[in-house]
Amino acid sequence: MKRFIKETFKKNPLIHKLVVNHRLKKKQQLAKKYYESQDIDNKTIIFSSFYGREYSDSPRAIYEEMINDSYFDDYTFIWSFKEPEKYREIKELERAILIKNVSEEFFKCMYKSKYWVSNSRMYPYIEKRSEQILIQTWHGTPLKKIGCDIDVDGNNARHAKNELNNLYIEDAIKYDYMPSPSKYYSQCIKSAFRIDDTSKIHEIGYPRNDILKKYNVDKINEIKEKFNIDKKRKVIAYVPTWRDNKYQNGEYISDLEYDFFDYLKKELSDEYILIYRTHYFIANDFKFNKYSDFIVNGRIFEDINDLYLISDMLITDYSSAFFDYANLNRKMIFYMYDYEEYKNKTRNFYLDIDALPGNIVKTKEALVKEINNDNFDINRVEKFNNEYNYLEDGYAAKRLVDDIFK
Repeated sequence: MKRFIKETFKKNPLIHKLVVNHRLKKKQQLAKKYYESQDIDNKTIIFSSFYGREYSDSPRAIYEEMINDSYFDDYTFIWSFKEPEKYREIKELERAILIKNVSEEFFKCMYKSKYWVSNSRMYPYIEKRSEQILIQTWHGTPLKKIGCDIDVDGNNARHAKNELNNLYIEDAIKYDYMPSPSKYYSQCIKSAFRIDDTSKIHEIGYPRNDILKKYNVDKINEIKEKFNIDKKRKVIAYVPTWRDNKYQNGEYISDLEYDFFDYLKKELSDEYILIYRTHYFIANDFKFNKYSDFIVNGRIFEDINDLYLISDMLITDYSSAFFDYANLNRKMIFYMYDYEEYKNKTRNFYLDIDALPGNIVKTKEALVKEINNDNFDINRVEKFNNEYNYLEDGYAAKRLVDDIFK
């Protein structure tokens, strides 16, 4: 029934617009109600990752640092999820109150909490009181231009350039603290969000990457066993980003064709498993059942770090994934089949692609050849890490917690 209603809305833009406006007005009313009435508790913290889609990323790393520190024994922790019932069995979340994202309880908790920890922009209808502190961790070191730096007008099917710029600028006004893993990251973020107050950005490392510096073989085996990953074959993590201009019926879609995956299966399935993790923006379904003996749905991993840890190499494109993955000193390949279109008509880049810590390929044949090529240059990756990941030592979350709370 939900799918039927959703499809009906897509086919009738007027009905869809009326429903969206009604819901937005209700959210605005709830936000105003609790903004004006709720007392702030100085020892309450609310966390959210990717708008309640996951228990992951820097918010998770910061939260887990806190629950393992007796200093926070009398603090109240709240996690906001789209589907909170999915997370009630996670041991680490026993210490937290789980609420439904953008519910009435959500607004009440937002305005009760002294601290907000998020890795995405705030909902525009949520205003922050001056006494509250927003820890904005964002969700990756950018290769592709973001926010106000996108210099290709009309690339985004959802927002015009000026509208997108305003969303970033207005959001950044609310930030109090942003962790950064490098000077490069700080420069990109300041530019993308038009942040004039540089005291908001703290070069302490990226909490989301702590686990990538602290893992051991037992952790890798534990993840493989949990998700039933064949230990006899090598694991390739395929983590592409989304395309702004691939937009259909109100949602972003993937433009990868099945013949691409057919070819990979034919050439690689004897030796490899491909774990394909689509960006969370992507709406169209991929037929994983068709490739059940070769391709694994990367969305089974709540936190992408689990996927990184068990993989022998990474394939990506313009995603921030490779900045994080480089911490593991493993092989990376950049499959940029639409490079010219992406560079000239979609996003462009902050970084010269010659500086990438892996080879670029543009065809599926070249990709397979590169996968099978025993040409991994660890010195190239180490040089990259010295430039862009030099603060990553596994203790970024601790430094953030010490900076803000102690």
